[in-house]
Parts: sequence; structure tokens; C-alpha cells
Amino acid sequence: MILQVSVDLSLLAQGCPVMVRAHLLVSASATLGDLHDIIRVVLGWGDDHLHAFTADGARYANPYYELDDCGDEDAVRLSRVLPREGAALTYVYDFGDWWEHTITLEKIVDAEAAAVYPTCLTGCGDAPVEDWNPEYPEEPTPFDRDDINRDLAALAGAASSS
Repeated sequence: MILQVSVDLSLLAQGCPVMVRAHLLVSASATLGDLHDIIRVVLGWGDDHLHAFTADGARYANPYYELDDCGDEDAVRLSRVLPREGAALTYVYDFGDWWEHTITLEKIVDAEAAAVYPTCLTGCGDAPVEDWNPEYPEEPTPFDRDDINRDLAALAGAASSS
């Protein structure tokens, strides 16, 4: 089973106007930890900051960091926190800049045998610089579906070989 999800980042953070949207196909068996990696690829970010997901009032994060009141993101599958179309969860990356994303399940589709998941269907908006500083503004990364899908394919290959 494959989930078609939208990832939305829309805010005005520290003087940085941002609107990014990506529509992705992701395996329902992927974990929240996998989704963290996928979102980082889509936005071209590293892994330099803490993050957490919130779904149905429960918080999940990387257990290595022992964040208070957070379950293990690697123990929770997307099918559990996005059980039906229209279900949504929140993902915050970088508790200083507070990049808050809304992830919404748009629809559930059948997997195609030859397809590689995750994959990006469409998107828009330039990804903000991971460490935004209004005193030293940097150019955002333009949305490029082909580049994103190359990086997602590499991520999928790395995950399947481990």
C-alpha cells in the first residue's frame, strides 16, 4: 500500500517568507524516522537539528536524543498515524527556527511493481536555507523534482541495502 501525502511548509520565520509544497508517494510501512529522512531530502537539508512529529496528540522523535514525552519515531509506521485520507500530522525541524510542516494523507494507492518509493510527484516553492539568518540571507534552493527523485532513489537504495 502506498500513501500519497502532501508536505507543506508555510510560515514567516524570522523574516524569511516561505511556502513549499511537495506531493510524495511513500510506502505505508515507512516509519516516521523514514519520513524525517524523506523530508530532509525534499528540502535539501542536512540532519543538524532536533525534530519531532505530533500525531493525534502524541509526540515522536529520535530516541537517541531522549526528548521529554516523545515516543520512538522508528517504531511508528505511517499507516498508523495517517490511517485515512485527510488525516494529518505535524513535523517540526529545528526547534530554534521552528520549521513547522503539515503532512496530510491525500489518498491511498496501489503500489506499482516497477516503481521506486518514495518518489516526488510534484511540488512548488523554493526550499529555505536550513540555517536561516536574516543578517546573512542566502538564496533558497529552487524546487527541482528530478534532483529530488534522484536523491530519494539513492535514499531508498541505501535503506534497502542496510
